[in-house]
Amino acid sequence: MSNLMEKRERYQERKGNIWSVIKEIPNLDDRTRYMAVDLLDTNAKKDFFLMLSIKERSYWIKYKFEQYYFDVILIALDFSIFFYNLVVYEHMLNLSNYIVLVLFWLYLIEVFALYFGCV
Repeated sequence: MSNLMEKRERYQERKGNIWSVIKEIPNLDDRTRYMAVDLLDTNAKKDFFLMLSIKERSYWIKYKFEQYYFDVILIALDFSIFFYNLVVYEHMLNLSNYIVLVLFWLYLIEVFALYFGCV
């Protein structure tokens, strides 16, 4: 029982340390700090982050956000290409609006499932 309590205390300390460490990083607004905490979703990532210097932490956060925004841009581009092809083939194949809508939603479900790691 005491072992479980000790683990919980260590977890709470580590959780507090992460926030303290993130608050030390200059040039980040609160929203960015909150999002950075979400990026540290495993203990391994938290341990890694705590070993970095303040400058390295800042670079790591910027890198993760650039990676995130790049993924969003790729999804938007892929979506645009898909939608363009859907409109072109709708006219060529005389698809009904219902079929086009179903294909569109199936595509969206697939994209979000792939992006959020559900597949």
